Amino acid sequence: MFQAIQILALIALAVLILRIIPNRHVAAITGLVLAVLIALEIISLYLIDSFVNYQFYTHLNWGDVSAYLFQFIPQFVLALVLVVIIWQVLLWLCRKSRTALSAPRIVDAGLLAGMLLVLCLPNGVLREAHEIYGILTVKNQSFDAALSDLGIDPEQYPAPADIQADAGKNILVISMESLERGFLGEQFPGLTPNLNRLAGEYNRFDMPRVYGTGWTAGSLYAHHVGMPALFKGQGNDFFQDIEGVQLTGLGQVLREAGYYTRYIMGKPDFAGTADLLSAYRMPIVSENSSLGKYPESKAGLNDLDLFEETKLQVLEAVSGDQPFALFLSTINSHYPDGIHDPRMEEKIGADRGGLEFSVAALDWLIGDLFDFLSSQGLLDNTVVYLFGDHLLMGRSGKVLEKLKREHRGLFLITSAESAALGREPGQAVYIIELPRLIIDGAGIQSNARFISDFLAEKNLSSFVNENALKLTALNQASVHRSD
Repeated sequence: MFQAIQILALIALAVLILRIIPNRHVAAITGLVLAVLIALEIISLYLIDSFVNYQFYTHLNWGDVSAYLFQFIPQFVLALVLVVIIWQVLLWLCRKSRTALSAPRIVDAGLLAGMLLVLCLPNGVLREAHEIYGILTVKNQSFDAALSDLGIDPEQYPAPADIQADAGKNILVISMESLERGFLGEQFPGLTPNLNRLAGEYNRFDMPRVYGTGWTAGSLYAHHVGMPALFKGQGNDFFQDIEGVQLTGLGQVLREAGYYTRYIMGKPDFAGTADLLSAYRMPIVSENSSLGKYPESKAGLNDLDLFEETKLQVLEAVSGDQPFALFLSTINSHYPDGIHDPRMEEKIGADRGGLEFSVAALDWLIGDLFDFLSSQGLLDNTVVYLFGDHLLMGRSGKVLEKLKREHRGLFLITSAESAALGREPGQAVYIIELPRLIIDGAGIQSNARFISDFLAEKNLSSFVNENALKLTALNQASVHRSD
């Protein structure tokens, strides 16, 4: 109901604006602009169940949109139709209101002010827009000053150039596209037998949501650097032409410890992930640099190919007598209906369709990878981390209706010992704590410190919400560019 009221208030505000424009052609052009803005709010509600916020804004560029447009062709066409319909409705309402209601300008001004107040309510359209504005206009400051604003002594934060580390166990980190904990629950019986088995054999933790990490690139930044992905930029703009960073990431620590490190993913240019990982000295393996040869895919590499490449990378590291730290980001379980790979039908059957098929396929691939590690005698000396990168997008559909019957959230399954992690099963962990948990779980000895190491707060979600602008300033101050 609240969201419907906000959209109606937005339409009313648009009509009031058009009423005060005397020129018909100017009003038509203005109406088109307003129609686009209203359509974007509706699209945002459809995709992320929220009005346009920072997460939506950071993907609002052609590079990000075009990368996965092939999954959203029907929605893209409907969006264009929606803009035209809203545009015509606005112009029609404007004409009718001028004919039927001739009110003094002061009345129009009062109604306009009333609509603005409605849109400024918590979680309203203008409140979300104000948060975007706040992030994009954060004051620039030095790295030490940004640390101090968060209550962190700059002298206690080791610079990346000063990092020292000694290797521990092998590391395998799998970030699973849209795999929230509901997929492991009673609403999807038999869908994820391997993940449920591993959750019983190893440690499982709930991962509450954290602002600034709720999309693939945001999740990657969080589990690699230990920070929410809040930047004074959009898409991949922030990490282009970087000469150096002052925040420590896993890539720097693992490199100093002598690990064979690779991040395996399809389409690394999406949302600036290639620039991000390059800045943090993490080599990327994708469709353009893989050891194996795989069929072309609009997703870059399908999950089956990503897991096959992971096996080859493991063997490559072992042949060089190096400990390995491999990161894998899956894609086929992407909203809205998953990316169907017919090759998986012979492995899991074709009984399930859409997104459930892709989730079941991912579960099979995880079980197969564990069998491979076991057959190579590597499982005992390898620490594995499995987690969903973010909640499933959208607000309707059969899968989402099932997920909404339970408390929605993310999870972490890891073979690391509780004592090494300093956590008991059942405790919550936050995605920005993962760099620390990955290092500690693998037994790596290092002087590296991450932002979460300095925080005594138990609820890091609340901390990020309350300090979003300060964290943005720290991200901004960390980067050095040639230009």
